[in-house]
Amino acid sequence: MNRERKWRVWLDDEKDMVYTDNDDYEFFLDQKGTLWEWGYDPALGEYGLDLVGPMKGVVIMDWTGTQDVNGKDIYEGDIVETDGQRGKVFIDFYGCRIQKVCHCEEIKDKHYNYVNIYGLNVVVIGNRYQNPELLPE
Repeated sequence: MNRERKWRVWLDDEKDMVYTDNDDYEFFLDQKGTLWEWGYDPALGEYGLDLVGPMKGVVIMDWTGTQDVNGKDIYEGDIVETDGQRGKVFIDFYGCRIQKVCHCEEIKDKHYNYVNIYGLNVVVIGNRYQNPELLPE
């Protein structure tokens, strides 16, 4: 089964998040996994391809293929709440999961609990780049 592919790109120098489903940009991923943007370059006065990533200060995040309870797309790096707990969304070999910080009294330290995101009632409350203060300590 193929799902629609969308990305968002964090531009660290500009402190801006760009979404690939934005009408002002057209993005595509090549066979090597490099993200490119097709668009108008006002400095050159012409259309052309620009390398988006991987580059220093550029973070590419994949859409998880799902939405939160409010219909908002969930991307890697989002901070979500579910069952009164917050966590960071990431995608790995096991699928799309939430990394929650757990404090364990027995070992007097924090550790991480990983929960599969699919089928949960989650709400996107921000992302790790624009809202780092929302991440649990």
